[in-house]
Formats: sequence, structure tokens, C-alpha cells
Amino acid sequence: MSGCAAPIACTLAPGAFKNRAGWMHEIATKALIGHRREDLALHLTYASSFATEVRELVERETECCGFLTFALSEDHGAVHLTLTGSADARDSLDTVFALYLP
Repeated sequence: MSGCAAPIACTLAPGAFKNRAGWMHEIATKALIGHRREDLALHLTYASSFATEVRELVERETECCGFLTFALSEDHGAVHLTLTGSADARDSLDTVFALYLP
């Protein structure tokens, strides 16, 4: 169905969501070295030693969170991830973004 907006909801089953949220919390606790919020965007900076995990996070989250856009970049010292939500998702973004923070 072209032209349809992605649902503003996680498409994971409840048990899978709980496991995913725990895994995301673990990555954030171990690897997140900075973050800042700008309206519809959350900018995250992770230690470069966790680049593989962050790439996997983006791959997994892209599959179930179609209402978010993920932009990933790496430099010599860090992995940078920006999540951007649609304007339609504004009311849900505080809750969604909190999943990515320790």
C-alpha cells in the first residue's frame, strides 16, 4: 500500500518488546557517552568499541519502528546515531526516545 504512513507503534510482540528494551538499556548503560534532544530528533553518541552493537541496534529497530528515521555515522572516537520521528509521532517520542537512554 504505497502512500500509507508507518504506524506509530512498535510492531514487536509484547515478550519480544521486553527483551528488546532490556537489550537496548544494556547497550545504553555500557556504551552511551552522550545524548541531546532537539524537538523530533534524539542525537546519541556511543563509544566506538560498541560500533557493532549500535549497527545491529539500528538494523533491528528499522524493522519494527517504521515511524523513526535512523542516521548512523562513525568517526575515530565515537558512533553517532540520530533518531528522528515524524511530526505525527510527536506525542509518543518522549516515551520512545526514553528506550534508548540508560
